[in-house]
Amino acid sequence: SAEKLIARKKEIFDNVVPSSNGMMARNLLHLGILLDHDAYQLQARNMVSQINSLIEGEPAYMSNWAILYSELATPMAEVVMVGPEAKAMARELRKNYLPFSLLMGTGPGPGSILPLLEGKTNLDGEPATIYVCFNKTCQLPVHSVKQALEQIPGGQRP
Repeated sequence: SAEKLIARKKEIFDNVVPSSNGMMARNLLHLGILLDHDAYQLQARNMVSQINSLIEGEPAYMSNWAILYSELATPMAEVVMVGPEAKAMARELRKNYLPFSLLMGTGPGPGSILPLLEGKTNLDGEPATIYVCFNKTCQLPVHSVKQALEQIPGGQRP
């Protein structure tokens, strides 16, 4: 019901405030992975591909887009923690710099609606079980943060 705009503004450059379109594209990628929604991931890919030359030509003003570009080029670790100590293990895992990973978890109760949590259970009566997956394919489950870090590229502590 508002008046027509003279021009539709698209905010693509980062300034003091990050680009709203760049942040939205990153959110679409992350949501697409978390919700197993390919259309969101495709939209993020399409958005970054349309301004690829700007990312290369104006890197000082395109940092959020460059981060998204890096996330699309690097396998994203989907880290799932299940069990009564999942929250504590997540806190410990977050003490590490893991730029290409999404962390999610659930307690000992019934599962979550997130597709990546489906079928994941706490094994062997351990305080928590950690699954490190890439593109919905999981490595062997582990029971310590140290073991999980060994499965995440760049995740080993110095």
